[in-house]
Amino acid sequence: MASAPSGGSGLCEKGDEGMRKLVVAIVLATCIGILALPATAGGRKGGSTTGGTSTIKLEPYSDLKLGGYAGFETNAVGLAGWEYPMVAVWCYQSGNLVYMALDKPGAEFLLGGGGSLWLTNGGAANCEADLYAYGWKGGQESIRNLANTTFDATG
Repeated sequence: MASAPSGGSGLCEKGDEGMRKLVVAIVLATCIGILALPATAGGRKGGSTTGGTSTIKLEPYSDLKLGGYAGFETNAVGLAGWEYPMVAVWCYQSGNLVYMALDKPGAEFLLGGGGSLWLTNGGAANCEADLYAYGWKGGQESIRNLANTTFDATG
């Protein structure tokens, strides 16, 4: 089983919020064509903006294993008119980031994706899903974490 090179800078450790924001910003820039859809666009299965507290929870059908699909029921509360909700999934092995994906609420996430360190390593991973509010106002990007949930996935 292959492993990540040792002796790195540790930039992908779970506690490194700066790296997480950088990864989210890169994925956001890469997916700008998809992300440009307004929050009210059709096909938002699982997404909601009803009152209360923002929430994210696993859909019952989720298959929590490497190569399985995970879906999330979301409720994004308090979005400004220029913000839209997004879901990010982060998976770690021994504290190192091995998989990350960002998509709209209602999307199904292929755990491990088409190519990731998790696919290379195999094995179990500890994962977190975050519900974010994204937007641009006055030339400034805004990313707010609204809610999160954690889950373990098998290899």
